[in-house]
Amino acid sequence: MALSIVSIALVSASARGPTKGRPLKVMTRNLYQGTNFDEALAARTGQEFVAAVATTIHSVRASQPAVRAAAVAREIAEDQPALVGVQEVATWSTGPSPTTLTVEIDQLALLLNQLQLLGQHYAVTASVTYLDFTVPSQTEWVRVRVAEVMLARTDLDPAEMIVSNPQGDLFIARFAIEHPVLGTVSVPRAWVSVDVTLKDRMVRFVSTHLDNILPSLHLAQAQELLTGPANTTLPVVLLGDFNTRADDPSDVSYPTYAALTAGNLAEVWPQVNPDTAGFTCCHDVSLTNPADALNGRIDLVFVRGPIEARRAWRVGERPEDMLGGFWPSDHAGVVATLWVQ
Repeated sequence: MALSIVSIALVSASARGPTKGRPLKVMTRNLYQGTNFDEALAARTGQEFVAAVATTIHSVRASQPAVRAAAVAREIAEDQPALVGVQEVATWSTGPSPTTLTVEIDQLALLLNQLQLLGQHYAVTASVTYLDFTVPSQTEWVRVRVAEVMLARTDLDPAEMIVSNPQGDLFIARFAIEHPVLGTVSVPRAWVSVDVTLKDRMVRFVSTHLDNILPSLHLAQAQELLTGPANTTLPVVLLGDFNTRADDPSDVSYPTYAALTAGNLAEVWPQVNPDTAGFTCCHDVSLTNPADALNGRIDLVFVRGPIEARRAWRVGERPEDMLGGFWPSDHAGVVATLWVQ
């Protein structure tokens, strides 16, 4: 695990004035790393595996990460959330040997650069790398690192917001397989959190990405959230890609959603949009499907404590959100305006 945490202290506590509450706008956004690694997982021989890696890096390049970063930056610039939980933040490096690799695609740098070009001021407040593999293809070596990242605005009135106590970790419950080429492969997931002081109100803000393969795993990971970062007397905002169908109680993944709501976490979307499904997953892996292909709500915002949900809406779900013929991600994002009492 590579854990990077940065605390943004915008003003000392003594400089804050009293208030009866204030709005807080938040976003959850899965960037899509450009592949689901299906080819590599399906490979059964060394020859199949190096061919699969070549297919994977080709697919990543074809997904136009720079164009998609510009589209996501445009979404953030339009809505200007104070805090953004970002999933599948990938860095791809390539080269002739495992010791001579050069960063080719850095999704976080691309996003931050595009935000800067749009005059937006965001910084990383917490980041946990949960995946780091270096493998050969037919023509080159490829390294991929994937992180859970939290961004915060740095241009807000310093008397209004302080971001502190950054934390993050890998889940103990994790997916593991015996791969015929790689041997035992463990694929963890992660969470990050910060405490946000809004004048005289403090809130725990948690972002995560749960397992997408076994429902039993993302249920166990949800329980780790409830006993870990969400186990606090502070009001909580918990958001991310939960890989649980919040819109379908008959789905095998639904027990994870039920466990979270049983932990006194209320999902924002049905509170403010009770007549709208709010699907967020998933566009085609090519990201070029001409029409909305979303058919499940798995990107969620939960709250607990004296926090009122005022609005919630999706981004990246309309054809006009496409840039250069590509969807910004295979997911839609969710933005919510909350009122912290």
